[in-house]
Amino acid sequence: MARSHLPEPAGSVDAYEFARRAEVSLYTIRNWRNAHRGPQPIYLSARVIRYRLADIEAFLDGRWDAEARTPLADAADTEDAD
Repeated sequence: MARSHLPEPAGSVDAYEFARRAEVSLYTIRNWRNAHRGPQPIYLSARVIRYRLADIEAFLDGRWDAEARTPLADAADTEDAD
């Protein structure tokens, strides 16, 4: 199958790679996306979806704000702000 001619955002992966890293099926990744769980997808077109690698790593490491769909701030970062 031919690859898309759209530019690949730096530091991003497709749903297949997300599923491989999470050790879940592609169907699970699609369910998470439809239920607004997990990392916010990047839509390059209606059929081309990418995920930020840093967001995936934070999600899988448990450093994830489920409501805001963003990585949690590191404890060290919040202590420095005080």
